[in-house]
Amino acid sequence: RKLIEARYFCDHYQSDGDPSLLFSPHDYSGHGTHTLATTGGNFVPGASSCGLAYGIASGGAPRARVASYKVLWPDDKGGHTSYDQDIMNAYDATINDEVDVLSVSMGDEYPDRKYSYDGSYRSSFKAVANGIVVVKSAGNYGPDPKTLVNCEPWVITVAGSLCLVYIFSGWFSSAPIIFTAHLTCLCLGSMDGEKSSIVHRLSRHDPYFVGQDQVVLF
Repeated sequence: RKLIEARYFCDHYQSDGDPSLLFSPHDYSGHGTHTLATTGGNFVPGASSCGLAYGIASGGAPRARVASYKVLWPDDKGGHTSYDQDIMNAYDATINDEVDVLSVSMGDEYPDRKYSYDGSYRSSFKAVANGIVVVKSAGNYGPDPKTLVNCEPWVITVAGSLCLVYIFSGWFSSAPIIFTAHLTCLCLGSMDGEKSSIVHRLSRHDPYFVGQDQVVLF
């Protein structure tokens, strides 16, 4: 079986949310189904996008068994909301279930809370300490400064991009850093929009060319 468990967490939401809502693991908006399929969806032959790019589609780990932990519920603005206590209970459940990888597709609109005040940050640290690889989305905003979320240093933060080739030059007063396709770049930055001092020190030396299929840690 692909889906081996589906749980929901709503104790805190129930005290402040819509009491008439049917509380269950069922996906009411499609968000959970979409993100779970992206993470671990099985092989699907004959897939295409409006008749283009015909072939086999799959999630990132198509052979994996998956479990769903639902913490998002409707808010009064037509979107989603969640409560720290429900999120922390879900993290505890993943630890008790001994999951290997936890994909978290949720976050604040802007990074306006400190780690010590955020239940998701604290619980993600606990999960990592218990051997779980935690992967979080960087949010749906940007590319402006101060729009990345879920940037705690103990998790893997993933962001989308519309272009496979980036050529950066002229950012600093010396030689450029040039990136090509198929590059995974792990950058140490800051949420206040300031330049990373490590990248700045690197850029002051000779041009740094990165080929295909490499991982660079700044």
